Amino acid sequence: MAATLELLVGHFKSTRAHYRDGSIELCVAAGTLEEAIRRAAMAAHPRWKKHIHQRRLPDDVLESVSARLLTKIYRIQSATTFDDLHGIVASCAVAGFAEMAIYDTALRLGMRLKKPLTAVYLHAGTRKGAEALSRNFAGGRLNLSKDILQMNELPAPLQQLAPAEVEDFLCVYKKYLQDRTAPPDNSPSGNGCCATSDPGRSGC
Repeated sequence: MAATLELLVGHFKSTRAHYRDGSIELCVAAGTLEEAIRRAAMAAHPRWKKHIHQRRLPDDVLESVSARLLTKIYRIQSATTFDDLHGIVASCAVAGFAEMAIYDTALRLGMRLKKPLTAVYLHAGTRKGAEALSRNFAGGRLNLSKDILQMNELPAPLQQLAPAEVEDFLCVYKKYLQDRTAPPDNSPSGNGCCATSDPGRSGC
């Protein structure tokens, strides 16, 4: 069945709205900002050794970024926007700590410091989803030469979601955006970068 964007967004809202990111929750719950920075950079997760997005990154890479971020704790503490935090994390990146790890770490710190996303950051699977969205549902009108999409640039159905949810949607639903097909009724999370074969747990 050919899928409309409204159908895909509705499916996303009904199947992923209850999902919670354990790594974000650990970062928010940390007793000090120092500990929150360590947890964010190390991709700490309450059930797994590390968040599924960073599961293949060596611990020494994550530890190196963590140490660099801790030297900038006062800049992190005084950041006024998510974009500030993203820039700080990017400046501390080392080889192997790529755009998804930068985004995820900044997102965890942003939630801790109440500096939420106001735009959609493109990386890895999210960019593929955005390309398919533009081609198949937005008449090629999205400007994908940049790494950030403003919410008002997106088709109306996606403006019902928060920016972090749009990022998740573009990643998880990229297959359906590419194929213009509807996900199965019992699909828990699509087939994207956050997908998991266990419907009882969140891939993110």
